[in-house]
Amino acid sequence: MENTQLIAQDNQLTSARFEYTALQRNLFYSVLKQISKNPKEKYVISIADLQRETGTSTDYSNYTEATKGIMKSIYEITKPNGNLLQIAMFSSCEYIKGQGLIEIEISEKLHPYLVYLKSNFTLFQLDVALCLSSKFSKRLYEILSQWKTFNGGVKEFDILELKTMLYLYNPKTQKESYKNWTDFEINVLKVAEKDFKRKDLNADISFTYKAHKQGRSFKKITFYIKQKSFQKMIDFQDNKAKQYGVLINEFMLTKTQAGKVLEQYSENELTKIFYEIRLDKNDNKITKSIGGYCAKRFGV
Repeated sequence: MENTQLIAQDNQLTSARFEYTALQRNLFYSVLKQISKNPKEKYVISIADLQRETGTSTDYSNYTEATKGIMKSIYEITKPNGNLLQIAMFSSCEYIKGQGLIEIEISEKLHPYLVYLKSNFTLFQLDVALCLSSKFSKRLYEILSQWKTFNGGVKEFDILELKTMLYLYNPKTQKESYKNWTDFEINVLKVAEKDFKRKDLNADISFTYKAHKQGRSFKKITFYIKQKSFQKMIDFQDNKAKQYGVLINEFMLTKTQAGKVLEQYSENELTKIFYEIRLDKNDNKITKSIGGYCAKRFGV
């Protein structure tokens, strides 16, 4: 498991009722990965790297619509003191012109649920979450990962409870999608079941299920979650975005300056220069502002 990129998600978010498209989930996963490592940095996504990792090609306009949709989606979280917190996942998204980068800010009050995971959390593989093709596959992967180590991997849901988590049922309005069992099974369960078994994916879990009738209708469903040993995983390294974050947050360059640096220097060149700047800083050779020093060093 050492070389497997994992993301941790608080179970209150895993169980929450919200609807994301496949693209929105990929953006969410990419930010979540960065938060779980260092919540103090800004969260920057490289569109080119994300498309490479997921094997997709999506128009720029789809990203702007996706991030707008995320900012409109509201989580409802019950805090330990009983207070109800209503909060959006992204508080702002800024597209860096000419760089193919999205700079994302997260609501401060949401950080504890993404970072300080004390007792209840879900671990799932980033590369699997990113590469599952259906939004329902992605959501079921989150949900089933939460229960894969409990009760031998056997978990029963009321079907309406599961549909609520899949954003297919609204308890307030009682509006239900895929009301016919066959439609739900074909369009959601069978798609996800097949998706999990893809040979190119190497997912750490697979599942089978059994639906239970009460009278003429199916009311409950039992999932049988099977874990597999971790195999070789995609090394998700968004170096372009990371280096952009270093230039802004550590070396105090402006966004315009950071963009110019990324245009002028290769990743290997930047790695070498970053190391040299840090040595100079440790040796007290930088007597004025770090931003001014780095701007001069990079010629921006």
